[in-house]
Amino acid sequence: MAWWKGGDVPIDVWKFLDQIEVYLEKNQATFTSEQSIAEVVKAKFPCEVGSDAEKILDWIISYRFS
Repeated sequence: MAWWKGGDVPIDVWKFLDQIEVYLEKNQATFTSEQSIAEVVKAKFPCEVGSDAEKILDWIISYRFS
C-alpha cells in the first residue's frame, strides 16, 4: 500500500495497474492507432472527473505509460 494524502491509498494501485495491463494486452487488437492509451484506459475504467480515483488513475497512466 502506498501513501496518499496522509494515509493509505484507497485502492491497491499495483493490483489496479495489473488489471489495466491485462486489459490492454488482451484487447490490443481492438484499439485504433488514433486512440491514446489514456483514452482507452479511461473508457474502460471510468472515474468521476476530479475525484481521487481519477487522480490515482492519471498517476497510474503517467507512471506506466508515459
